[in-house]
Amino acid sequence: MEFYQDLANTVDKNKQTDCVFLDFNKAFDRVHHALLLYKLSFLGLDMQVLKWLECYLIGRRQSVVVNGTVSVTAEVTSGVPQGSVLGPLLFLIYINDICANIQSKIRLYADDCVIYNTISSSFEVSQLQDDLCTVQDCCKRWHMTLNSTKCKVMTFTRKRDIISASYIIDGNVVEKVEEFRYLGVILTSNLK
Repeated sequence: MEFYQDLANTVDKNKQTDCVFLDFNKAFDRVHHALLLYKLSFLGLDMQVLKWLECYLIGRRQSVVVNGTVSVTAEVTSGVPQGSVLGPLLFLIYINDICANIQSKIRLYADDCVIYNTISSSFEVSQLQDDLCTVQDCCKRWHMTLNSTKCKVMTFTRKRDIISASYIIDGNVVEKVEEFRYLGVILTSNLK
């Protein structure tokens, strides 16, 4: 909700906000169990809770059924259970520190993430790009990747003289779009 309010305030004040919508590649599947447990230990969780979470995550097995034929069972070595109540919470704990050392605003909701900045000069464009690089570095450190082809950029404004910018993720220019569905809401560049 705060994100939408930020956009509305920007547009109402005849300013410009550039937003980069991030897509984590196989987000829930890429959570490294040992690293997640390491992060959880720093939150001050009781040792019994940590042990329970370790049992919850480690030692899971899966198989696939196709036309009645069951595949060989394989151990699940990473990821949090999707469709569970704990899965999104554990994922957010896992990626929460991508917000550290960032000047731009960032919003996380499960695996939906947007990073944005009010743009009034090339300085803010550079700041947003630097923050994208910081997010990428954090992702690499925690064994996550951004899917640069699914990440999108939108400029929100009603101004005619926008400050045009290209943003880069993993060496690829992020596609600029005029509308984007975020958390079920279709956003347009002028919020109409």
